[in-house]
Amino acid sequence: MTKQMNMPLYLDLGSSGGISCISGDLLGKLDGALDCDILEKRKHTYKPYSITNCELRQVLSRYIEYKSSHIHVLVPEIFNLDILTYYLPIQMVLEFRNKFTIVFYETILESYQRVYEIAEPELPIHVATSITYWRCDIQGAPSGKLYGKTIAVKDDIMLAGVPMMNGSKILEGYIPDADATIVTRVLDAGGRILGKSVCLDHCFGGDSFNCATGPVPNPYDKTRDAGGSSTGSAVLVARGEVDMALGEDAAGSIRVPAAWCGIVAMKPTFGLVPYTGIVPFEITLDHAGPMTRTVYDCALLLEVLAGYDDVSGKRIGILQEGFQDADAEVKSHVLEAVEKLRPTGVIIENVSIPMHNDAWHIFLPIDIEGSYSCMIQGNEYGRSGYHPSTLQEALARGRAIRPFDLLTNVKMASIFGEYVQQNYQQKFYGKAQNIRGKLIAAYEAVFKDFDVIIMPTTRLRRSLGSFKNTAPFDATGHPALTINTGFSSDDLPIGMMIVGRMHEEKTVLQIARSYEKIRDSGE
Repeated sequence: MTKQMNMPLYLDLGSSGGISCISGDLLGKLDGALDCDILEKRKHTYKPYSITNCELRQVLSRYIEYKSSHIHVLVPEIFNLDILTYYLPIQMVLEFRNKFTIVFYETILESYQRVYEIAEPELPIHVATSITYWRCDIQGAPSGKLYGKTIAVKDDIMLAGVPMMNGSKILEGYIPDADATIVTRVLDAGGRILGKSVCLDHCFGGDSFNCATGPVPNPYDKTRDAGGSSTGSAVLVARGEVDMALGEDAAGSIRVPAAWCGIVAMKPTFGLVPYTGIVPFEITLDHAGPMTRTVYDCALLLEVLAGYDDVSGKRIGILQEGFQDADAEVKSHVLEAVEKLRPTGVIIENVSIPMHNDAWHIFLPIDIEGSYSCMIQGNEYGRSGYHPSTLQEALARGRAIRPFDLLTNVKMASIFGEYVQQNYQQKFYGKAQNIRGKLIAAYEAVFKDFDVIIMPTTRLRRSLGSFKNTAPFDATGHPALTINTGFSSDDLPIGMMIVGRMHEEKTVLQIARSYEKIRDSGE
């Protein structure tokens, strides 16, 4: 006996390994519990039934014959008890289903898994592409402050007519129809843009191995991390492939890769550099800024982006909390670098800001909940100025069609963000935003007596602990620059971070330039 089944059925191979069938009247896991439920509802008594390979082939043959007269029936219906029990004994169906499942996993899925694991042969290439997402050659004005300078643009910054991916397959294929404001300023100043530099997937994380286009190695050691998320920008500058690069920073994404690649980079005061035309991460944390090899070039590029050298008598505070739990080599290098500034006439003293130890905790709810709402859900409520609607449409389309391509830690943060949103209604986000005012006040109190404060850019040489010194100043908005102080025993760069008062980038750059001249002179 057969019966026409009109409702569609689907197969879902979930991460738990269970097989789910969905129909108009049956939804659930096909495991022992479900089998017992169905048997109980149908008043059947289960008796073990051993099905042979021959019988399995016969059942498949009968089922294929059945399917041939129902062209709309999908293959996954073979797992649905509602269909099979119309013309086979229930005990045989259960044993058949169990055996077919085993065969399915042990043959088909095993083959697919093995194919996934085997490396594909690769055709030879003449130009490395993992650092540059898209190459181009756009010459700006015939004169200006940046004339003769080559520039890379981080791939979360819009460049009209050039594909943009934001490090993620979610946005793959999108071509912006407008330039970001900072791109316009670079071209108007005579800069020459050579391409889009790769960034981390959704600019999420601090390592250099989760870019959709492939991992990016450290320029000093190909087995080591280059930092993120402005990974490609830092590496291209460090390798001398471009003179300058544009980066974006919401936790340390300009400064961390710059420190680990041994270059100069600066997160300016919040709002100093326009963010229009850049993929948002969290609108109260987002900064854009310059990444260069020298302090002079950093100041030059910042002057263009923002529209904007004596250090004797300047007061420098060594932030004690910024050195806590730092690697021994990192601590010694940075302290020695600060001491080299003393002959220039600066005044150096230790300073303590106890709330710096809580700054990471204050930052994190804003980062996780804010980025989930803004980056994942696409909510940019509260951001004034131009909103690139084509970018918003492309992001929404990619997230709807390809959610499986989201990075694992983006999925985890999204799940947590949704959980907190549903159960606490942004209570922690709001409280952290309120406490942020106290954090700003704690730093401002020190800046009444000191022109800058100094600490390691990253306390540790690993991504998990890399943002504890950088993220606080995305939360407060203070300008912060990283500069290389030398190399560790394993030949990796160590960065020193100089943080200044709001809108006093000039002072930060002056201190950095003074140290750079001393460092490069070998004194």
